[in-house]
Amino acid sequence: MSSICLKQTTKAGITLIKNLFIDYYMIPANGEYVKIYLYILRCSSDDKLSASLSINTLADIFDCTEKDVLRALKYWEKNNVLSLEFSDGVLSAIQINDLEKNGTKENEPKDTKHSKTLSNFISSARLAEFADNTEVKQLLYIAQKYMGKTLNERETNLILYFYDNLGLSADLIEYLLEYCASNDKKSFRYIEKTGITWHKEGISTPSQAKEYISNFSHTYFAVLKTFGLSGRNPAPVERDLIDKWTNQYGFSLDIILEACNRTINTIHQPSFQYADSILERWSKNNVHHLSDLKLIDSAHEKRREKAAKNTETQIPAKKNSFNNIPQHDYDFNELEKALLKRT
Repeated sequence: MSSICLKQTTKAGITLIKNLFIDYYMIPANGEYVKIYLYILRCSSDDKLSASLSINTLADIFDCTEKDVLRALKYWEKNNVLSLEFSDGVLSAIQINDLEKNGTKENEPKDTKHSKTLSNFISSARLAEFADNTEVKQLLYIAQKYMGKTLNERETNLILYFYDNLGLSADLIEYLLEYCASNDKKSFRYIEKTGITWHKEGISTPSQAKEYISNFSHTYFAVLKTFGLSGRNPAPVERDLIDKWTNQYGFSLDIILEACNRTINTIHQPSFQYADSILERWSKNNVHHLSDLKLIDSAHEKRREKAAKNTETQIPAKKNSFNNIPQHDYDFNELEKALLKRT
């Protein structure tokens, strides 16, 4: 077991968690990743825990595989929360980064699959530049028209984040606002997730966005068809769940349809909630391809077999109806003699 050098230590008996981490890094992260990060912070304030820290130790503590631990550490490294050092391919050191040192733009979470943008970190100097930008002023005016209200500071900064940080064109942002408003999705949280998804998909023009939306609509109707619900549009709650499966979980259509098929095979009726429970479990198990399900199915089958064997050894065998009849000892020779006498 190879120990890891933990390079930042804090005052013993105290584990410090910055508000910046809670506000912007914790919320979009996988819960298991958060647990591992918090435990590493805990180790930084205890010399004994720090000295014994290793991938193997973390895997034992959190009842997961060493690959799961490394995946969590690399997630935090990608988001500049931790810095990792390797020696001959083996993790040798972890540096706990000061979230405020690297500058807000470098420190912004990079996992756009689940990311919450740091849109309110646009500098005052940059905001002053936008004040004289005619295109930006027109864009903010259009945004207010579509939303039917005056934008607050965070909403304004989100539009500027799309324009300045993500590099979305004014035409694309305008179409994004039009699309969301026309579908009665005026929540800026929804607009934010949609804009980040389009950026991740490499969409740069309204025409590309329209093509993407068309393909996305195909997902809705493919799910309905698999559930045997063709001939109607998805209800709002159904659309929200499908959006969750594709945007939040990042699942491809084949995995989503597999969950729908398993729903029908298990409960013999369509249920978006049941399919959601399946996909949520797969997301927690880091399923990305259909082939990943083979390992999960195999492990599940082994657990079922083990449980069945345990049940068999615990429950005594039931007596059959024959065994329930009172048993008597008869002298068949005497019975035969008695019958002969009667005749």
